[in-house]
Amino acid sequence: MESSLKRCLRCGEARPRSEFNKRGSGLQSWCRRCCSGYNKTHPASRARNYALRRGTAARNKKTLVGIHGGECLLCGYDRHMAALDFHHVCSKDRGLGGNNMYSMSSSLPESLKTILVCSNCHRGIHNDEAFASAAMVAFNDTRDITVVN
Repeated sequence: MESSLKRCLRCGEARPRSEFNKRGSGLQSWCRRCCSGYNKTHPASRARNYALRRGTAARNKKTLVGIHGGECLLCGYDRHMAALDFHHVCSKDRGLGGNNMYSMSSSLPESLKTILVCSNCHRGIHNDEAFASAAMVAFNDTRDITVVN
């Protein structure tokens, strides 16, 4: 049985486990009070880390959009990358976007199960049988995508 107390590695105090945030399958090493204090005194580091992650995700999406032709496969839309989505045609192991765009090694194989569509066509695929059929035909036509390094 686990102890009901955990020692914070920052302040050194033994605190109830409920005062620690979850991290993966366990708990963070700092208590909530220490985390909060650090975040209040170091806002620049949080903002910098967020900006770095966001920049990496944007670069990876730009690469994946380029691999998929740079435009909506159904209507040809290509004006703004933020309006382009990856629609899973095959089984979906995990989504693309957000936190999942940071690692190109995991994003690339997953993106090859998708087609690139604009937001409007993506909504149409999920709400209209004709769009869904067109997406499947388009996916079958693009199965020969080859990645050149």
